[in-house]
Amino acid sequence: MKVRFIASMSSFAGGTMTYTDHLARELQRQGDQVVLQSDREGLTELGHQPYVQPVWNRDYRYPIQNFLAARRDGGHDVVHLQHEFYLYGGATSALLFPGMLGLLRLMDRPVVTTLHGVLSRKAVNDSRILAGVAIPATVAWPLLSSLQRAIVASSDAVIVHDAYFREVLANECGARRSSIFVIPHGVTVDLPHPIRSTARGECGLPARAKVLLSFGYLARYKGLETLLDAFNLVAPGQPELELVVAGGPPARNAKDAEAYLTSLVSRIDPVLRPRVRFVGHVPEPQVSRWFAAADLVVLTHALPLAASGVLALAQGFGSAVVAPAIAPFVGSVTAPGTLYAAGSVTDLARVLKARLNDPNGTGLLEEASREDGRRSSWAAVARQHHELYERLIRARG
Repeated sequence: MKVRFIASMSSFAGGTMTYTDHLARELQRQGDQVVLQSDREGLTELGHQPYVQPVWNRDYRYPIQNFLAARRDGGHDVVHLQHEFYLYGGATSALLFPGMLGLLRLMDRPVVTTLHGVLSRKAVNDSRILAGVAIPATVAWPLLSSLQRAIVASSDAVIVHDAYFREVLANECGARRSSIFVIPHGVTVDLPHPIRSTARGECGLPARAKVLLSFGYLARYKGLETLLDAFNLVAPGQPELELVVAGGPPARNAKDAEAYLTSLVSRIDPVLRPRVRFVGHVPEPQVSRWFAAADLVVLTHALPLAASGVLALAQGFGSAVVAPAIAPFVGSVTAPGTLYAAGSVTDLARVLKARLNDPNGTGLLEEASREDGRRSSWAAVARQHHELYERLIRARG
């Protein structure tokens, strides 16, 4: 089977880029052919691989450019698009996405769209989601709801990473439920990493410290304020506790980065600031050492928006995880006593204290994290994609 992907492989894509590359590689490993149509500018290392064809621009031209490139090559059985808001350009470009789906369906091939982010009414009403956007929530929700419904209507199948997102699309946006399929975010299992003592030395962390790690882009919607406030509560009674915040600003919202970073630093008790490290963007070769160095990886999302690539990394490395009790973490993080009420500083502080004071350490949590990841391995996720492609092809006769 030949699958044509359409996705961004530039610095604007963030976790969507690595997700697409992992899925494409696994499909190829299992016998499918994959060609990927990417944007042209700002390509990362992944964007220069042999199976990637840079053919479109992140502006109003991208629907026609992708359609012409797909029609010119031909020979594919399925077209699979990766979607995230602003992945293809600005607000106007986002509104053109269903039009591109309609053009691609003229080729009489199944068209599949993966929605990496699904916005609910509650999420749109949260000021952190529309930070920097001039449109008020009362206007934005009808527009975004219609856009998400149109994407489902214009695709033969839509993939989401958690059943919660299917319910949002069907119940809140009025999308066709029968076209929405749940396939989890993939995990690269048993990722290699240094031993903790070596990783601590490489990261400049005290050997005997207890280390909390927050990893990923510094974006307002991720709720880092909850972790910093909880650290202020927990750290005075844990003199060996250190917090590492690893990650730079997302390329698509770099203008707000300095102001947001300043606001985060200001939340930390001045006495505790020497024990909090903002290390910025972590280059790919150094990622494993930060996960290996951490006792707990803390996820802080306040609202269900998308699957977490950071959770997939943590499970791949076998890191102990603390996460909010919202989709997609409920069901993906199964170790007892590791979920807390989303957005609750006191509940996160309670869970952190319990985990840090556990006489058994984090060994059981780490093994549970590995097992959670193995259930969603890229091999299993790619098989589910292939089976969906075959189903759609059969339906077209």
